[in-house]
Amino acid sequence: MSRATNSERSPLLRIQSRQSDARSVVFSAPPSTAHVAVVCFLMAAAHQAASLLAELAAEDLHRAAGGLLVLEDLDRVGAGEAVLAAVAAVVTPIPMGIAADRWGRRPFLVLPLMGSLLNVGSRMLIYGLPQVFSLRLTWLSASFELFTGGGTAFFAIVYTILTDVTLKAQRSTCFFHLAACNILAAQIGLKVRDLITDRFGPWSVLIGAFGVFVFATLCAFCLPETVHLSWTAYNEEAVEEEIAAQTAAQRIRVSLAAAYTQFTTSMAALFWHNKRLAILLPTLLVMALNAQAMGSLILYVSHRYRWAPDKVTTIYAVESISHFSLNVLVLPLAAHALLSSGFSARQTDTTFVRWGIVTAAAGLVGIGLAPDVGLFMVALALYALINAYHGGILGLLSQLACKDHTAAMFATTRVLATTGSLLSAPLFDALFKLGIDRGKAWSGLPYLALGCICCLCGAVVFVATSGGFDREAEAEDSD
Repeated sequence: MSRATNSERSPLLRIQSRQSDARSVVFSAPPSTAHVAVVCFLMAAAHQAASLLAELAAEDLHRAAGGLLVLEDLDRVGAGEAVLAAVAAVVTPIPMGIAADRWGRRPFLVLPLMGSLLNVGSRMLIYGLPQVFSLRLTWLSASFELFTGGGTAFFAIVYTILTDVTLKAQRSTCFFHLAACNILAAQIGLKVRDLITDRFGPWSVLIGAFGVFVFATLCAFCLPETVHLSWTAYNEEAVEEEIAAQTAAQRIRVSLAAAYTQFTTSMAALFWHNKRLAILLPTLLVMALNAQAMGSLILYVSHRYRWAPDKVTTIYAVESISHFSLNVLVLPLAAHALLSSGFSARQTDTTFVRWGIVTAAAGLVGIGLAPDVGLFMVALALYALINAYHGGILGLLSQLACKDHTAAMFATTRVLATTGSLLSAPLFDALFKLGIDRGKAWSGLPYLALGCICCLCGAVVFVATSGGFDREAEAEDSD
């Protein structure tokens, strides 16, 4: 069977193409990079804002439903929802990423959005008819995202689509801008939630979240397919065997065998065939251990510097502004400067990854040791440069991964980051309690420990990206 490849075609001009022995379909209108990027940014911002609005509105509605029994059950129901959300974020995305590599991006971009729509829609039904549906059934709403991947799978496919339509030199900048969109959407969502709740109540917030999810779903349907679809030898053999199967049991057996083969092939491509990729991927889990550190700043500053709670909240405003400014302006300009000075795309992303980890480690150590608020704010601003790592590592991994496993790779990155975030809460709490027991001077123990972990992670990254790494990048660029 002859295969048409797009190796000579710029990523800006990739088109939807699916071939078989019988026919070849090629659409004459290739997707524009600007068109796809803008739609992806809109979808990501809408998803971020809608998820936040839905979560806060559901909590308000549940608490306002009345009755001491409801308040007592709230924690138990919330724990059940958290477990389902964690399972959905860890188990579902990788199979969806593997499927997106085989059957295209758009179906598996729409699927998580449909799960979110069903989640919010079922909550509206439960809260609207409390006489018919028990409020304890709200945990069932989270089960819709258990089978559709939720936000973890959604953002993995968004990253994949942006990788499909951008050049190597554009990817880290694109990821920086996407992070800025998410930060801005979260801040706008909080302001809108407060405004709507004060005027119309939490019901309007939940309805608004449903409407924003509808908008994101419509945007997903507007996206063209961005990946070149072709049958590999494995796929052809699997399809022929599946067609030859006569009974339902045989078809199920063949389908399960094909799915297992595709899963093992993708995981081997990520964790075995490319040693550098296998070393760099786990750093996402390690760096995600810092998630709870930023979420506990109010507790830490209140305990160490004796700030009033209303004064401590200004720290989050400073943090959000610094993260947004870095992603929307400073880091993209730095990427442009490095590329203009002769750095290759891989060298640029490697620079971001290396020094992003170094500055994050220095910032965490500074937060843990700062004797006064002034030095604490300096260390916090230094830690914000971790954004260089986040955008750089995604751009670097997209260059190292095989094009046939891009979606599986991004799904794996999201699963690793989510796993690290889940582990960060108990780790930080244990370290914080240990530090408090040893006295005020040790209250910064969790930040010191996380800073040391980042230093070790940075050493691994420097070793993995040294040697002939830069020469390999130059050879690829010359090809």
